[in-house]
Amino acid sequence: MATSSEYSAQFGSCLFAVSNILTEQNVQDVTSEYDEINPDRKKSIKGAADLFSELQGHGLLNEKNVNDLASKLEELKLERAAQHLKKYQKEYLAGYGEPTERCFLHEKFYLQYFCATCAERTCAECAEKFHNMTPGCKIFALSEVKKRSENQRDELEQNLYLAELTLNSAEMEAMEQCKKSSHLKKYVRNRIEKDYLSLLQRVEHEEYAILDQIMENKVMLMKKFLSAKNQLEKIIDYIDYLRESLKESHGDILNMTKSITWIENETQLTEKNMEDQLDVLRGDISALGNFSVDKEMSAVSSQSTLIGGVLIQKNQLVHLYDERHIHGGVNLVCIDPTDASREYWRHLVIVSKRQCCVVMSYISLWYNSTPHVLFAAGNIVFIVQHNWHNSIYESVASVQTRVIDEIREDSYITSIFTCAKNGKQFEDEFLISISNCASLKKCRISNKTLQVINTGIDFIKCASYAFNIVAVATCLSSNVVLLTTEPSIRKVGYLRPKPWMEGLLTVSVIWDGTYWIVLYVRNKGQEKEWKIIKYERMGEFVGVCAEGEQCDETNVPVSVARCKNTLFVSFPDKTVSFFRH
Repeated sequence: MATSSEYSAQFGSCLFAVSNILTEQNVQDVTSEYDEINPDRKKSIKGAADLFSELQGHGLLNEKNVNDLASKLEELKLERAAQHLKKYQKEYLAGYGEPTERCFLHEKFYLQYFCATCAERTCAECAEKFHNMTPGCKIFALSEVKKRSENQRDELEQNLYLAELTLNSAEMEAMEQCKKSSHLKKYVRNRIEKDYLSLLQRVEHEEYAILDQIMENKVMLMKKFLSAKNQLEKIIDYIDYLRESLKESHGDILNMTKSITWIENETQLTEKNMEDQLDVLRGDISALGNFSVDKEMSAVSSQSTLIGGVLIQKNQLVHLYDERHIHGGVNLVCIDPTDASREYWRHLVIVSKRQCCVVMSYISLWYNSTPHVLFAAGNIVFIVQHNWHNSIYESVASVQTRVIDEIREDSYITSIFTCAKNGKQFEDEFLISISNCASLKKCRISNKTLQVINTGIDFIKCASYAFNIVAVATCLSSNVVLLTTEPSIRKVGYLRPKPWMEGLLTVSVIWDGTYWIVLYVRNKGQEKEWKIIKYERMGEFVGVCAEGEQCDETNVPVSVARCKNTLFVSFPDKTVSFFRH
Protein backbone atom coordinates (compact mmCIF):
# COMPACT_ATOMS: atom_id res chain seq x y z
CA MET A 1 0.00 0.00 0.00
CA ALA A 2 1.30 3.48 -0.90
CA THR A 3 2.26 5.99 1.82
CA SER A 4 0.63 9.41 2.14
CA SER A 5 3.68 11.14 0.66
CA GLU A 6 3.60 8.77 -2.33
CA TYR A 7 -0.12 9.55 -2.73
CA SER A 8 0.63 13.30 -2.87
CA ALA A 9 3.45 12.99 -5.39
CA GLN A 10 1.64 10.57 -7.70
CA PHE A 11 -1.69 12.40 -7.33
CA GLY A 12 -0.01 15.68 -8.35
CA SER A 13 1.73 14.02 -11.31
CA CYS A 14 -1.56 12.48 -12.44
CA LEU A 15 -3.41 15.83 -12.30
CA PHE A 16 -0.52 17.52 -14.15
CA ALA A 17 -0.74 14.92 -16.97
CA VAL A 18 -4.53 15.43 -17.19
CA SER A 19 -4.14 19.26 -17.31
CA ASN A 20 -1.73 18.96 -20.27
CA ILE A 21 -4.41 17.10 -22.25
CA LEU A 22 -7.48 19.24 -21.43
CA THR A 23 -8.05 22.34 -23.54
CA GLU A 24 -9.84 25.41 -22.21
CA GLN A 25 -13.03 24.26 -23.96
CA ASN A 26 -12.67 20.78 -22.39
CA VAL A 27 -12.39 22.39 -18.92
CA GLN A 28 -15.57 24.42 -19.49
CA ASP A 29 -17.44 21.27 -20.66
CA VAL A 30 -16.39 19.31 -17.55
CA THR A 31 -17.28 22.25 -15.24
CA SER A 32 -20.81 22.41 -16.67
CA GLU A 33 -21.36 18.76 -15.58
CA TYR A 34 -21.06 19.64 -11.87
CA ASP A 35 -24.20 21.09 -10.27
CA GLU A 36 -22.31 21.50 -6.98
CA ILE A 37 -20.26 24.41 -8.41
CA ASN A 38 -21.82 27.87 -8.18
CA PRO A 39 -22.82 29.24 -11.66
CA ASP A 40 -20.87 32.49 -11.07
CA ARG A 41 -17.81 30.50 -10.08
CA LYS A 42 -18.14 28.37 -13.23
CA LYS A 43 -17.60 31.50 -15.37
CA SER A 44 -14.29 32.26 -13.65
CA ILE A 45 -12.87 28.75 -14.19
CA LYS A 46 -10.55 28.95 -17.21
CA GLY A 47 -7.92 26.28 -16.77
CA ALA A 48 -7.57 22.74 -15.43
CA ALA A 49 -5.86 23.98 -12.24
CA ASP A 50 -8.92 26.14 -11.39
CA LEU A 51 -11.25 23.15 -11.96
CA PHE A 52 -9.18 20.78 -9.80
CA SER A 53 -9.03 23.33 -6.96
CA GLU A 54 -12.81 23.86 -7.04
CA LEU A 55 -13.53 20.10 -7.04
CA GLN A 56 -11.22 19.56 -4.07
CA GLY A 57 -13.01 22.35 -2.22
CA HIS A 58 -16.30 20.50 -2.67
CA GLY A 59 -14.77 17.18 -1.66
CA LEU A 60 -15.31 15.78 -5.17
CA LEU A 61 -11.61 15.19 -5.87
CA ASN A 62 -8.81 14.09 -3.56
CA GLU A 63 -5.90 11.65 -3.38
CA LYS A 64 -8.23 8.71 -2.68
CA ASN A 65 -11.21 9.70 -4.79
CA VAL A 66 -10.84 10.23 -8.54
CA ASN A 67 -13.82 8.11 -9.65
CA ASP A 68 -16.22 11.01 -10.13
CA LEU A 69 -13.89 13.07 -12.33
CA ALA A 70 -12.91 9.98 -14.36
CA SER A 71 -16.60 9.24 -14.99
CA LYS A 72 -17.27 12.80 -16.17
CA LEU A 73 -14.30 12.64 -18.57
CA GLU A 74 -15.53 9.34 -20.02
CA GLU A 75 -19.02 10.75 -20.54
CA LEU A 76 -17.48 13.62 -22.53
CA LYS A 77 -15.39 11.09 -24.52
CA LEU A 78 -12.10 12.50 -23.16
CA GLU A 79 -10.62 9.01 -22.97
CA ARG A 80 -6.94 9.97 -22.80
CA ALA A 81 -7.45 12.16 -19.72
CA ALA A 82 -9.65 9.50 -18.05
CA GLN A 83 -6.97 6.84 -18.63
CA HIS A 84 -4.46 8.79 -16.46
CA LEU A 85 -6.95 8.83 -13.54
CA LYS A 86 -7.69 5.12 -13.96
CA LYS A 87 -3.99 4.29 -14.04
CA TYR A 88 -3.44 6.30 -10.82
CA GLN A 89 -6.41 4.56 -9.18
CA LYS A 90 -5.14 1.15 -10.23
CA GLU A 91 -1.54 1.61 -9.09
CA TYR A 92 -1.75 3.75 -5.95
CA LEU A 93 -5.18 3.55 -4.29
CA ALA A 94 -5.34 0.93 -1.54
CA GLY A 95 -7.72 -1.94 -2.23
CA TYR A 96 -8.14 -1.20 -5.96
CA GLY A 97 -9.14 -4.40 -7.71
CA GLU A 98 -10.43 -5.89 -4.41
CA PRO A 99 -14.22 -6.42 -4.15
CA THR A 100 -15.64 -3.38 -2.33
CA GLU A 101 -18.97 -3.10 -4.11
CA ARG A 102 -21.97 -5.41 -3.68
CA CYS A 103 -24.16 -6.75 -6.45
CA PHE A 104 -27.36 -4.74 -6.79
CA LEU A 105 -29.27 -7.99 -7.52
CA HIS A 106 -27.69 -10.04 -4.72
CA GLU A 107 -26.73 -7.55 -2.01
CA LYS A 108 -25.01 -10.07 0.22
CA PHE A 109 -22.46 -10.93 -2.52
CA TYR A 110 -19.42 -8.80 -3.50
CA LEU A 111 -18.47 -8.11 -7.14
CA GLN A 112 -15.35 -10.27 -6.95
CA TYR A 113 -15.38 -11.89 -10.43
CA PHE A 114 -14.78 -10.51 -13.91
CA CYS A 115 -16.32 -11.70 -17.23
CA ALA A 116 -13.74 -11.14 -20.01
CA THR A 117 -16.36 -11.64 -22.74
CA CYS A 118 -18.93 -9.16 -21.34
CA ALA A 119 -16.18 -6.87 -19.92
CA GLU A 120 -17.95 -6.42 -16.56
CA ARG A 121 -17.58 -7.31 -12.88
CA THR A 122 -20.03 -9.80 -11.39
CA CYS A 123 -20.82 -11.58 -8.17
CA ALA A 124 -20.62 -15.35 -7.62
CA GLU A 125 -24.41 -15.77 -7.91
CA CYS A 126 -24.64 -13.86 -11.23
CA ALA A 127 -21.62 -15.72 -12.57
CA GLU A 128 -23.31 -19.05 -11.83
CA LYS A 129 -26.79 -18.16 -13.06
CA PHE A 130 -26.10 -15.92 -16.06
CA HIS A 131 -22.54 -15.96 -17.35
CA ASN A 132 -21.81 -19.67 -16.98
CA MET A 133 -25.06 -20.36 -18.84
CA THR A 134 -24.01 -18.08 -21.70
CA PRO A 135 -21.79 -19.72 -24.39
CA GLY A 136 -18.40 -18.03 -24.75
CA CYS A 137 -18.33 -16.22 -21.36
CA LYS A 138 -15.01 -16.57 -19.51
CA ILE A 139 -15.07 -15.88 -15.75
CA PHE A 140 -11.97 -14.94 -13.70
CA ALA A 141 -11.48 -13.91 -10.10
CA LEU A 142 -10.34 -10.28 -9.78
CA SER A 143 -7.25 -11.34 -7.87
CA GLU A 144 -6.36 -13.74 -10.72
CA VAL A 145 -6.74 -10.96 -13.32
CA LYS A 146 -4.31 -8.79 -11.41
CA LYS A 147 -1.83 -11.66 -11.06
CA ARG A 148 -2.01 -12.46 -14.80
CA SER A 149 -1.37 -8.83 -15.79
CA GLU A 150 1.64 -8.70 -13.45
CA ASN A 151 3.06 -11.91 -14.95
CA GLN A 152 2.62 -10.55 -18.49
CA ARG A 153 4.30 -7.30 -17.49
CA ASP A 154 7.29 -9.18 -16.00
CA GLU A 155 7.58 -11.25 -19.18
CA LEU A 156 7.51 -8.12 -21.38
CA GLU A 157 10.14 -6.42 -19.22
CA GLN A 158 12.39 -9.49 -19.52
CA ASN A 159 11.99 -9.54 -23.32
CA LEU A 160 12.75 -5.81 -23.48
CA TYR A 161 15.92 -6.32 -21.41
CA LEU A 162 17.10 -9.11 -23.73
CA ALA A 163 16.35 -6.94 -26.79
CA GLU A 164 18.40 -4.06 -25.32
CA LEU A 165 21.33 -6.41 -24.68
CA THR A 166 21.17 -7.64 -28.31
CA LEU A 167 20.99 -4.06 -29.62
CA ASN A 168 23.95 -2.91 -27.49
CA SER A 169 26.01 -5.84 -28.73
CA ALA A 170 25.17 -5.00 -32.37
CA GLU A 171 26.06 -1.34 -31.81
CA MET A 172 29.45 -2.25 -30.28
CA GLU A 173 30.25 -4.51 -33.22
CA ALA A 174 29.22 -1.80 -35.72
CA MET A 175 31.39 0.78 -33.92
CA GLU A 176 34.37 -1.58 -34.03
CA GLN A 177 33.92 -2.15 -37.78
CA CYS A 178 33.58 1.61 -38.34
CA LYS A 179 36.77 2.23 -36.36
CA LYS A 180 38.72 -0.29 -38.45
CA SER A 181 37.38 1.28 -41.67
CA SER A 182 38.35 4.75 -40.45
CA HIS A 183 41.94 3.64 -39.71
CA LEU A 184 42.23 2.08 -43.18
CA LYS A 185 40.92 5.24 -44.88
CA LYS A 186 43.34 7.38 -42.88
CA TYR A 187 46.29 5.16 -43.85
CA VAL A 188 45.41 5.28 -47.58
CA ARG A 189 44.83 9.06 -47.46
CA ASN A 190 48.20 9.69 -45.78
CA ARG A 191 49.99 7.63 -48.45
CA ILE A 192 48.30 9.56 -51.28
CA GLU A 193 48.94 12.97 -49.69
CA LYS A 194 52.59 12.10 -49.07
CA ASP A 195 53.17 11.25 -52.76
CA TYR A 196 51.22 14.11 -54.41
CA LEU A 197 51.11 17.02 -51.94
CA SER A 198 53.96 18.97 -53.50
CA LEU A 199 52.48 18.60 -57.01
CA LEU A 200 49.03 19.76 -55.87
CA GLN A 201 50.49 22.78 -54.06
CA ARG A 202 52.32 23.88 -57.20
CA VAL A 203 49.19 23.51 -59.36
CA GLU A 204 47.04 25.44 -56.88
CA HIS A 205 49.65 28.22 -56.63
CA GLU A 206 49.66 28.65 -60.41
CA GLU A 207 45.87 28.50 -60.53
CA TYR A 208 45.49 31.23 -57.87
CA ALA A 209 47.98 33.44 -59.70
CA ILE A 210 45.94 33.10 -62.93
CA LEU A 211 42.67 33.80 -61.07
CA ASP A 212 44.14 36.93 -59.44
CA GLN A 213 45.28 38.19 -62.85
CA ILE A 214 41.80 37.56 -64.32
CA MET A 215 40.21 39.44 -61.43
CA GLU A 216 42.51 42.43 -61.97
CA ASN A 217 41.56 42.46 -65.69
CA LYS A 218 37.86 42.36 -64.84
CA VAL A 219 38.20 45.26 -62.41
CA MET A 220 39.95 47.32 -65.09
CA LEU A 221 37.22 46.52 -67.65
CA MET A 222 34.51 47.41 -65.15
CA LYS A 223 36.13 50.79 -64.47
CA LYS A 224 36.26 51.47 -68.22
CA PHE A 225 32.62 50.51 -68.56
CA LEU A 226 31.57 52.83 -65.71
CA SER A 227 33.56 55.68 -67.28
CA ALA A 228 31.82 55.18 -70.63
CA LYS A 229 28.45 55.02 -68.86
CA ASN A 230 29.08 58.32 -67.09
CA GLN A 231 30.03 59.91 -70.42
CA LEU A 232 26.81 58.66 -72.01
CA GLU A 233 24.73 59.97 -69.10
CA LYS A 234 26.27 63.45 -69.49
CA ILE A 235 25.45 63.46 -73.22
CA ILE A 236 21.85 62.34 -72.55
CA ASP A 237 21.46 65.08 -69.92
CA TYR A 238 22.69 67.65 -72.44
CA ILE A 239 20.19 66.40 -75.04
CA ASP A 240 17.38 66.74 -72.50
CA TYR A 241 18.53 70.26 -71.71
CA LEU A 242 18.47 71.25 -75.42
CA ARG A 243 15.03 69.76 -75.90
CA GLU A 244 13.66 71.74 -72.94
CA SER A 245 15.21 74.87 -74.39
CA LEU A 246 13.43 74.22 -77.71
CA LYS A 247 10.05 74.33 -75.95
CA GLU A 248 10.79 77.79 -74.49
CA SER A 249 12.39 79.42 -77.49
CA HIS A 250 11.64 79.08 -81.23
CA GLY A 251 14.18 81.61 -82.54
CA ASP A 252 17.05 79.30 -83.34
CA ILE A 253 15.32 75.99 -83.96
CA LEU A 254 17.30 75.04 -87.08
CA ASN A 255 20.70 75.48 -85.42
CA MET A 256 19.59 73.58 -82.34
CA THR A 257 18.21 70.78 -84.51
CA LYS A 258 21.57 70.46 -86.24
CA SER A 259 23.27 70.42 -82.85
CA ILE A 260 20.93 67.75 -81.59
CA THR A 261 21.50 65.68 -84.74
CA TRP A 262 25.24 65.95 -84.26
CA ILE A 263 24.96 65.01 -80.59
CA GLU A 264 22.66 62.08 -81.35
CA ASN A 265 25.18 60.80 -83.91
CA GLU A 266 27.90 61.12 -81.30
CA THR A 267 25.62 59.35 -78.80
CA GLN A 268 25.09 56.46 -81.21
CA LEU A 269 28.85 56.14 -81.70
CA THR A 270 29.37 56.25 -77.92
CA GLU A 271 26.64 53.68 -77.38
CA LYS A 272 28.22 51.43 -80.00
CA ASN A 273 31.62 51.76 -78.31
CA MET A 274 29.99 51.03 -74.94
CA GLU A 275 28.21 47.99 -76.36
CA ASP A 276 31.51 46.71 -77.79
CA GLN A 277 33.16 47.16 -74.39
CA LEU A 278 30.21 45.51 -72.70
CA ASP A 279 30.41 42.53 -75.09
CA VAL A 280 34.09 42.17 -74.25
CA LEU A 281 33.29 42.37 -70.55
CA ARG A 282 30.50 39.82 -70.87
CA GLY A 283 32.69 37.48 -72.86
CA ASP A 284 35.56 37.71 -70.40
CA ILE A 285 33.47 37.11 -67.31
CA SER A 286 31.01 34.57 -68.76
CA ALA A 287 33.11 31.81 -67.22
CA LEU A 288 32.71 33.42 -63.80
CA GLY A 289 28.97 32.70 -63.53
CA ASN A 290 25.71 34.56 -63.41
CA PHE A 291 26.93 38.20 -63.62
CA SER A 292 24.65 40.42 -65.70
CA VAL A 293 25.82 44.03 -66.19
CA ASP A 294 22.42 44.91 -67.67
CA LYS A 295 20.73 43.76 -64.44
CA GLU A 296 23.09 45.74 -62.21
CA MET A 297 22.76 48.97 -64.21
CA SER A 298 19.09 48.89 -65.26
CA ALA A 299 16.24 50.60 -63.37
CA VAL A 300 14.32 48.74 -60.67
CA SER A 301 11.63 46.50 -62.12
CA SER A 302 8.02 47.48 -61.66
CA GLN A 303 7.25 43.92 -60.56
CA SER A 304 7.49 42.51 -57.03
CA THR A 305 11.09 41.31 -56.62
CA LEU A 306 12.25 38.84 -53.94
CA ILE A 307 15.27 40.26 -52.10
CA GLY A 308 15.83 37.23 -49.85
CA GLY A 309 14.70 35.40 -46.73
CA VAL A 310 15.67 35.22 -43.05
CA LEU A 311 14.55 32.86 -40.25
CA ILE A 312 13.13 34.42 -37.07
CA GLN A 313 12.53 30.95 -35.63
CA LYS A 314 12.71 27.40 -37.00
CA ASN A 315 9.11 27.42 -38.34
CA GLN A 316 8.93 31.08 -39.50
CA LEU A 317 10.79 32.45 -42.55
CA VAL A 318 10.38 36.14 -43.50
CA HIS A 319 10.67 36.98 -47.23
CA LEU A 320 11.40 40.58 -48.25
CA TYR A 321 9.85 41.79 -51.55
CA ASP A 322 10.74 45.08 -53.29
CA GLU A 323 7.36 46.65 -54.24
CA ARG A 324 8.37 50.32 -54.25
CA HIS A 325 7.08 50.85 -57.81
CA ILE A 326 3.78 49.15 -56.94
CA HIS A 327 2.92 50.09 -53.35
CA GLY A 328 5.66 52.58 -52.47
CA GLY A 329 7.59 50.29 -50.14
CA VAL A 330 8.81 46.80 -49.33
CA ASN A 331 6.59 43.92 -48.26
CA LEU A 332 7.50 41.55 -45.42
CA VAL A 333 5.81 38.14 -45.86
CA CYS A 334 6.16 35.54 -43.07
CA ILE A 335 5.70 31.89 -44.15
CA ASP A 336 6.35 28.35 -42.93
CA PRO A 337 9.69 27.35 -44.54
CA THR A 338 8.60 23.72 -44.82
CA ASP A 339 5.29 24.72 -46.49
CA ALA A 340 5.62 27.96 -48.47
CA SER A 341 1.87 28.05 -49.12
CA ARG A 342 1.24 28.58 -45.39
CA GLU A 343 1.42 32.34 -44.73
CA TYR A 344 1.43 33.78 -41.19
CA TRP A 345 1.29 37.52 -41.92
CA ARG A 346 2.24 40.38 -44.28
CA HIS A 347 3.47 43.88 -43.47
CA LEU A 348 4.18 46.77 -45.86
CA VAL A 349 6.99 49.18 -44.90
CA ILE A 350 6.96 52.50 -46.80
CA VAL A 351 10.40 53.30 -48.26
CA SER A 352 10.98 56.75 -49.73
CA LYS A 353 14.26 55.80 -51.42
CA ARG A 354 13.22 54.68 -54.93
CA GLN A 355 16.41 54.76 -57.05
CA CYS A 356 18.79 52.74 -54.85
CA CYS A 357 18.73 49.02 -54.19
CA VAL A 358 17.11 47.28 -51.21
CA VAL A 359 19.36 44.79 -49.35
CA MET A 360 18.82 42.58 -46.30
CA SER A 361 20.70 40.44 -43.79
CA TYR A 362 20.07 36.70 -44.24
CA ILE A 363 20.71 36.18 -40.50
CA SER A 364 18.37 37.86 -38.00
CA LEU A 365 19.73 40.52 -35.63
CA TRP A 366 19.50 39.38 -32.00
CA TYR A 367 18.64 42.30 -29.76
CA ASN A 368 17.00 42.18 -26.30
CA SER A 369 17.01 38.34 -26.66
CA THR A 370 14.64 38.40 -29.67
CA PRO A 371 15.30 38.17 -33.45
CA HIS A 372 14.85 41.27 -35.64
CA VAL A 373 14.67 41.42 -39.46
CA LEU A 374 17.33 43.82 -40.76
CA PHE A 375 17.24 45.54 -44.20
CA ALA A 376 18.43 48.80 -45.76
CA ALA A 377 17.66 51.23 -48.60
CA GLY A 378 19.83 54.23 -49.48
CA ASN A 379 21.46 55.40 -46.24
CA ILE A 380 18.65 54.14 -43.96
CA VAL A 381 18.71 50.90 -41.93
CA PHE A 382 15.35 49.36 -40.95
CA ILE A 383 15.06 47.18 -37.80
CA VAL A 384 11.81 45.14 -37.61
CA GLN A 385 10.50 43.97 -34.22
CA HIS A 386 7.73 41.33 -33.92
CA ASN A 387 4.85 40.49 -31.58
CA TRP A 388 5.20 37.13 -29.78
CA HIS A 389 1.98 35.21 -29.05
CA ASN A 390 1.07 31.52 -28.78
CA SER A 391 4.63 30.33 -29.57
CA ILE A 392 4.91 32.31 -32.84
CA TYR A 393 5.73 35.82 -33.97
CA GLU A 394 2.19 36.70 -35.06
CA SER A 395 2.77 40.22 -36.51
CA VAL A 396 5.12 43.20 -36.81
CA ALA A 397 5.22 45.24 -33.60
CA SER A 398 7.34 48.17 -34.81
CA VAL A 399 9.89 49.24 -37.44
CA GLN A 400 12.80 51.36 -36.22
CA THR A 401 15.06 53.28 -38.59
CA ARG A 402 18.61 54.42 -38.29
CA VAL A 403 20.14 56.95 -40.72
CA ILE A 404 23.84 56.34 -41.43
CA ASP A 405 25.03 59.96 -41.58
CA GLU A 406 28.52 59.03 -42.79
CA ILE A 407 27.19 57.95 -46.24
CA ARG A 408 27.50 60.63 -48.96
CA GLU A 409 24.43 61.73 -50.97
CA ASP A 410 25.69 60.00 -54.14
CA SER A 411 26.28 56.67 -52.32
CA TYR A 412 24.05 54.04 -50.74
CA ILE A 413 24.21 50.80 -48.75
CA THR A 414 24.98 47.82 -51.03
CA SER A 415 24.83 45.03 -48.41
CA ILE A 416 23.98 44.58 -44.72
CA PHE A 417 24.71 41.61 -42.54
CA THR A 418 24.90 40.46 -38.95
CA CYS A 419 26.61 37.56 -37.21
CA ALA A 420 25.01 34.28 -36.10
CA LYS A 421 23.71 34.45 -32.50
CA ASN A 422 26.56 33.75 -30.06
CA GLY A 423 25.94 35.06 -26.57
CA LYS A 424 25.86 38.85 -26.08
CA GLN A 425 28.99 39.68 -28.04
CA PHE A 426 27.10 40.55 -31.26
CA GLU A 427 23.67 41.27 -29.76
CA ASP A 428 23.06 44.60 -31.55
CA GLU A 429 25.96 44.81 -34.05
CA PHE A 430 25.78 44.74 -37.84
CA LEU A 431 28.08 45.48 -40.80
CA ILE A 432 27.32 47.43 -43.99
CA SER A 433 29.09 47.94 -47.31
CA ILE A 434 28.69 51.19 -49.27
CA SER A 435 28.76 51.91 -53.02
CA ASN A 436 31.93 53.52 -54.40
CA CYS A 437 33.74 52.50 -51.21
CA ALA A 438 36.19 49.70 -50.44
CA SER A 439 35.53 49.68 -46.70
CA LEU A 440 32.97 48.15 -44.33
CA LYS A 441 31.37 49.87 -41.33
CA LYS A 442 30.53 48.06 -38.09
CA CYS A 443 27.55 49.77 -36.44
CA ARG A 444 25.12 49.41 -33.55
CA ILE A 445 21.38 50.06 -33.24
CA SER A 446 22.29 52.79 -30.74
CA ASN A 447 23.41 54.91 -33.74
CA LYS A 448 27.10 54.45 -33.06
CA THR A 449 29.75 53.43 -35.62
CA LEU A 450 32.16 51.05 -33.87
CA GLN A 451 34.79 50.43 -36.55
CA VAL A 452 35.69 51.16 -40.19
CA ILE A 453 37.25 48.12 -41.90
CA ASN A 454 39.33 49.10 -44.96
CA THR A 455 39.24 45.97 -47.13
CA GLY A 456 40.98 47.31 -50.24
CA ILE A 457 38.40 45.37 -52.32
CA ASP A 458 36.33 47.06 -55.07
CA PHE A 459 32.75 46.10 -56.07
CA ILE A 460 31.81 44.38 -52.81
CA LYS A 461 28.85 42.03 -53.42
CA CYS A 462 28.19 40.76 -49.89
CA ALA A 463 29.96 39.87 -46.68
CA SER A 464 29.59 38.12 -43.34
CA TYR A 465 31.61 37.82 -40.18
CA ALA A 466 32.48 35.42 -37.37
CA PHE A 467 34.18 36.85 -34.31
CA ASN A 468 37.25 38.71 -35.68
CA ILE A 469 37.12 37.12 -39.19
CA VAL A 470 35.27 38.94 -42.01
CA ALA A 471 34.40 37.20 -45.31
CA VAL A 472 34.11 39.61 -48.28
CA ALA A 473 32.75 38.58 -51.73
CA THR A 474 33.04 40.66 -54.93
CA CYS A 475 30.87 40.88 -58.05
CA LEU A 476 33.67 39.61 -60.28
CA SER A 477 35.01 36.43 -58.71
CA SER A 478 34.05 33.20 -56.97
CA ASN A 479 36.82 33.78 -54.42
CA VAL A 480 35.68 35.12 -51.03
CA VAL A 481 38.46 36.96 -49.18
CA LEU A 482 38.94 36.31 -45.43
CA LEU A 483 40.19 39.27 -43.38
CA THR A 484 41.11 39.48 -39.72
CA THR A 485 40.27 42.69 -37.83
CA GLU A 486 42.39 42.10 -34.73
CA PRO A 487 44.94 43.35 -33.91
CA SER A 488 45.12 44.88 -37.41
CA ILE A 489 43.28 44.39 -40.70
CA ARG A 490 45.02 41.82 -42.92
CA LYS A 491 44.19 39.02 -45.37
CA VAL A 492 44.29 35.53 -43.81
CA GLY A 493 42.85 33.30 -46.54
CA TYR A 494 40.15 32.59 -49.15
CA LEU A 495 36.94 30.61 -49.53
CA ARG A 496 37.69 28.98 -52.92
CA PRO A 497 35.74 26.31 -54.79
CA LYS A 498 37.69 23.37 -56.19
CA PRO A 499 39.44 23.88 -59.58
CA TRP A 500 36.88 21.79 -61.47
CA MET A 501 34.14 24.21 -60.27
CA GLU A 502 35.52 27.05 -62.42
CA GLY A 503 33.10 29.83 -63.41
CA LEU A 504 31.01 30.05 -60.22
CA LEU A 505 29.91 33.52 -59.07
CA THR A 506 29.28 34.28 -55.38
CA VAL A 507 25.68 35.25 -54.53
CA SER A 508 25.75 35.25 -50.71
CA VAL A 509 27.87 34.08 -47.77
CA ILE A 510 26.78 33.46 -44.15
CA TRP A 511 28.43 32.13 -40.98
CA ASP A 512 26.26 29.48 -39.26
CA GLY A 513 28.24 29.38 -36.02
CA THR A 514 30.55 26.54 -37.18
CA TYR A 515 31.03 26.81 -40.96
CA TRP A 516 30.93 29.36 -43.78
CA ILE A 517 27.97 28.66 -46.13
CA VAL A 518 28.41 30.15 -49.65
CA LEU A 519 25.78 30.23 -52.44
CA TYR A 520 27.23 30.20 -56.00
CA VAL A 521 25.59 30.49 -59.45
CA ARG A 522 27.12 29.74 -62.89
CA ASN A 523 25.78 30.10 -66.45
CA LYS A 524 25.87 26.91 -68.58
CA GLY A 525 24.53 27.97 -71.97
CA GLN A 526 20.76 28.29 -71.64
CA GLU A 527 20.81 26.72 -68.17
CA LYS A 528 22.07 27.97 -64.82
CA GLU A 529 23.91 25.83 -62.30
CA TRP A 530 23.94 26.59 -58.57
CA LYS A 531 25.83 25.16 -55.62
CA ILE A 532 25.89 25.65 -51.85
CA ILE A 533 29.38 24.91 -50.48
CA LYS A 534 30.57 24.61 -46.88
CA TYR A 535 34.01 25.80 -45.62
CA GLU A 536 35.89 25.68 -42.31
CA ARG A 537 36.42 28.96 -40.44
CA MET A 538 39.87 29.57 -41.97
CA GLY A 539 38.81 28.58 -45.51
CA GLU A 540 39.34 24.81 -45.78
CA PHE A 541 36.95 23.27 -48.32
CA VAL A 542 34.47 20.88 -46.59
CA GLY A 543 32.00 19.87 -49.31
CA VAL A 544 28.92 20.64 -51.42
CA CYS A 545 25.73 20.84 -49.29
CA ALA A 546 23.25 21.17 -52.19
CA GLU A 547 23.26 21.85 -55.94
CA GLY A 548 21.04 21.98 -59.01
CA GLU A 549 20.61 23.00 -62.66
CA GLN A 550 17.66 25.19 -63.75
CA CYS A 551 16.31 26.29 -67.14
CA ASP A 552 15.11 29.79 -66.16
CA GLU A 553 15.93 32.46 -63.59
CA THR A 554 12.76 31.88 -61.54
CA ASN A 555 14.35 28.64 -60.27
CA VAL A 556 17.78 30.08 -59.41
CA PRO A 557 18.28 30.59 -55.61
CA VAL A 558 18.21 34.14 -54.23
CA SER A 559 19.40 33.52 -50.66
CA VAL A 560 20.21 30.89 -48.03
CA ALA A 561 19.02 30.97 -44.41
CA ARG A 562 19.89 28.41 -41.75
CA CYS A 563 18.59 26.82 -38.56
CA LYS A 564 21.09 24.53 -36.82
CA ASN A 565 22.12 21.97 -39.51
CA THR A 566 19.26 22.77 -41.95
CA LEU A 567 19.61 25.19 -44.89
CA PHE A 568 16.51 26.95 -46.31
CA VAL A 569 16.98 28.13 -49.93
CA SER A 570 14.58 30.82 -51.27
CA PHE A 571 13.70 30.98 -54.98
CA PRO A 572 12.18 33.90 -57.01
CA ASP A 573 9.01 31.87 -57.67
CA LYS A 574 8.27 32.09 -53.87
CA THR A 575 9.15 28.44 -53.21
CA VAL A 576 11.55 27.26 -50.48
CA SER A 577 13.73 24.13 -50.46
CA PHE A 578 15.56 22.83 -47.40
CA PHE A 579 18.64 20.63 -47.06
CA ARG A 580 20.50 19.13 -44.10
CA HIS A 581 24.28 19.45 -43.93
